[in-house]
Amino acid sequence: MKFELLQELSSLEEFRDADIIDLNVKGWNHPKEWWDKFILPELTDYYSNSTFRLMKKEEVGYTCSRYFEEQDANDEGYAYWLDFQKYRKGLGKATIYTIQILDAKEVKP
Repeated sequence: MKFELLQELSSLEEFRDADIIDLNVKGWNHPKEWWDKFILPELTDYYSNSTFRLMKKEEVGYTCSRYFEEQDANDEGYAYWLDFQKYRKGLGKATIYTIQILDAKEVKP
């Protein structure tokens, strides 16, 4: 199994809802230690001086398509669009981590 983000962290900012982000990771049934080993270091590198709280972990299916709702992914600078849905045979597997970003000053010792 290989840890692979399905979306660059920089593109998550476009869809960020206040201090909540959904981080899409390829595959599912990830071991619990992946949070500390892979996900936290990625978040810490991008969002310096912040801490993070895992709010929800959801395993879903996904498809990739160049066109979605009459929009071409290439026109927006992407190779394809991701469409997440309930898993069924034939779809890719992904885990969506819903994460709250906490500023360092908001964290209580």
